[in-house]
Amino acid sequence: MALADTGKIEVQYDLSIDDEIMAVVNAHPSPNWSAVRTFPGTVEFMTPGLDKGVALRRYSKRNSIPLMASRARSSP
Repeated sequence: MALADTGKIEVQYDLSIDDEIMAVVNAHPSPNWSAVRTFPGTVEFMTPGLDKGVALRRYSKRNSIPLMASRARSSP
């Protein structure tokens, strides 16, 4: 568990219920969170407007690391 608020909840589940999980997630959209299947058997619920791209851009800026030096070069 994280020691501080991370802005996301990661849920891992057995692939045998993948269709059911995704059906439930898609049937319950909310303005309070966004859901992303990050890889098979894992869904992340995140604060709207925050994602790994945003985090990487902020980290790069805060630490004076050119974004072009990262793998996120194609991010907007």
